[in-house]
Amino acid sequence: MILTVTLNAAIDKTLRVDRFSVNGRFHPAEVVTVPGGKGINVARVLSRLGAPVLATGFVGGHNGEFICDHLDREGIPQNFVKIREESRLCFAVADPVFGNHTEVDELGPSVSADELDLLMAHYENLLDKVSLVILSGSLPRGIPVSIYREMAKVASQKGKTIFLDAAGEALSEGLKAAPKVVKPNREEMEDYLGRAIGDPAELLEPIHRWHEMGVETVIVSLGREGAIASNHAGCWRLRPPPIRILSPVGSGDAMLAAYAYGTLSGNEFLECAKLSVGAGAANAAHYGAGFVLPEEVFDLSGRVEISRWR
Repeated sequence: MILTVTLNAAIDKTLRVDRFSVNGRFHPAEVVTVPGGKGINVARVLSRLGAPVLATGFVGGHNGEFICDHLDREGIPQNFVKIREESRLCFAVADPVFGNHTEVDELGPSVSADELDLLMAHYENLLDKVSLVILSGSLPRGIPVSIYREMAKVASQKGKTIFLDAAGEALSEGLKAAPKVVKPNREEMEDYLGRAIGDPAELLEPIHRWHEMGVETVIVSLGREGAIASNHAGCWRLRPPPIRILSPVGSGDAMLAAYAYGTLSGNEFLECAKLSVGAGAANAAHYGAGFVLPEEVFDLSGRVEISRWR
């Protein structure tokens, strides 16, 4: 079983607004409201692919009740720790006419030291039920940036496989625990490097550095350009087939989920990488994060172009 950890869960609202512009007033043509946060998005994709998964993390208030109730209705197993403050709201405005996408995310609740202690005890108990742990997403206020490193260390001591998708200091700290798979996007890599990336080849140096730190696999998502996938045997560029993009929200999470699904299924590295890129593309063809159709994932992954890069 796979355990996904979402420390900053959310209610995600995607609003389809044709010809959206700033300083205007609009009525959305469509609204999709679902539980979100990176780990929850990952769990949704895994569930839709048929993988055994359990979602955990923090939820709070009426928003937290909505998150848990909706996951139950989706058939996604969940076991969250309840906190005092309200879980956040995240908004995405998708404009399919102009091809624009705008996101506005609340920071999230403040978590107390006692609530964090409760989560860590809960997390350690859940580890006995799983073989793979996915740590992903932003941190709510009050959580130390070292949390993913600490959670990865606990899981590693129990022999669990660790996947990490984080940003900023949480990523830098998490890398110190040498997770098996790390999946940043281009923007997260730019933040890590402290500069803009003009040519994807500039990613090779930090990827190589991460391998030296003990990370087995690095997948950098590049949006509609696909991804870079690297392990100790080499580095590859993967490009998805052309699709009509409706909303990119959660495509990186779908990529991570599909890679985990492939790993759990015993697939080789490159097959997992192709599944990953296919899932990212399949996700972008729908409103709402993680609502992929398995047949689309497998069809698109079979048409991913792959070439040895380095």
